[in-house]
Amino acid sequence: DDTTKEELLRFCALVHDIGKKETIRHENGRDYCPGHDKAGEEKLRLILPRLRFTAAQIHFLVTMVGKHLTVIDAAKAAGEGKISQQDVLNRAAASPYPEELTLHGYADMLGGHSRKLNPPLFAAMEKSFRDVLTALLK
Repeated sequence: DDTTKEELLRFCALVHDIGKKETIRHENGRDYCPGHDKAGEEKLRLILPRLRFTAAQIHFLVTMVGKHLTVIDAAKAAGEGKISQQDVLNRAAASPYPEELTLHGYADMLGGHSRKLNPPLFAAMEKSFRDVLTALLK
């Protein structure tokens, strides 16, 4: 198959929140989707083979969707002073696809609501992502 990693990342960007519908909760005037990453992973395991993705492509996409909050959650914890920047890097590096997962998480964060909801935390998370990407891409 001649599908590129870039094409798979673009597809991943389209489907990474596929599990939100089943997990949405409304609390305190806000919507939360706890566990949507794992719900999305399960859905993709059923859908992707029917779309004729290869086993390697399915592994990549399922991993990316199922773990897409890993670096986001770590960057948030670092921004809140709960863990170190080295811990964020370690969590990203533990993935089978550290650069891709970090880049995807960064894009997901940039497209989210945290910039408006908590600008100082957003700035800290953005710095965390940039630092991790710099370290991973050396």
